[in-house]
Amino acid sequence: MAEKLRHIPHLAADLMAAETEPQMLKDAAAFLTTRTAFNYAETAFYIRYGRYLLRMDTNEDPIPTNGNSRIARVFRGEKVRPRKRELLLQLRGRRRILGVLRVVFDPEEYAIFSRNRAALSEQVSLVETVADIVALALLDLRLVKRLERLARVDSLTGVFNRRYFERRLNLETDRARRYSRPLSLLLLDMDGLKEINDRCGHAVGDAALRALARLVNRTSRAADAVCRIGGDEFVIILPETTLKDALKKAETLQSHIRKLRVECIDEKIGLRVSVGVAQFNPKEKPEDFLARADAAMYRAKQERLGIGVAGGEEDGPDGGD
Repeated sequence: MAEKLRHIPHLAADLMAAETEPQMLKDAAAFLTTRTAFNYAETAFYIRYGRYLLRMDTNEDPIPTNGNSRIARVFRGEKVRPRKRELLLQLRGRRRILGVLRVVFDPEEYAIFSRNRAALSEQVSLVETVADIVALALLDLRLVKRLERLARVDSLTGVFNRRYFERRLNLETDRARRYSRPLSLLLLDMDGLKEINDRCGHAVGDAALRALARLVNRTSRAADAVCRIGGDEFVIILPETTLKDALKKAETLQSHIRKLRVECIDEKIGLRVSVGVAQFNPKEKPEDFLARADAAMYRAKQERLGIGVAGGEEDGPDGGD
């Protein structure tokens, strides 16, 4: 027992170092079944995701939380008939149940401590401690991931923020330069946001920004990055996209945006945007690339063109193999 207690800090340290939940649970299960550590015959973690309990380290079918399996019943707090050498415990975290821990004791060890009520109680307490440590590590990891998301996502619109945009733009321009691949930007500026705020209120202005962000996100590829970089400014980073294709994307966006409406007092109002389009020139810096897109957008706004195309990309890749 003392030897197992000595491994508790090592288990906690390993769990806190994990970067993903599957990695954490797989490492924990391996550590708990290691003969020189806890020496359990079997260890399994069933974690709740939505309406199911999933075991990450195998291909077991998901278990419905409202099902009749022993794991689901323990998850719900119901009593189940214990099996020899097996212990099922809830993983509890901050007033909610995260899942279930299943442990099967080593037969030789179980034959020894099961004869003594106090020794058996100590072993159960140890598994309860393990369950608490795993639950705490899971909650901490989820909090870290949530904070990481908050650090890169715009809280109003749900798209990426300026901080993420700058980092991603640097990565994409480096890649485009190194491998001679095309890269383009669309810079969108919502026209008349101040007038919407003055006439309809800031809540309607916020709703307009959210509606625009949802539309742009929905019509973009998984490889694209939609970012809000200012009050009424959005940028779409378009990897593997030539100026010609980026212009087509801008035209398609404009056609969708013209159909967009938001509620303003007793009427629905349309939204308008000005779009700047630019393709990356490997000889320029990322900030110059953005400045060209911004200048094209400003020209489109001033001349009421809807879409402005930046010059200066003559040396950019054409996307050919």
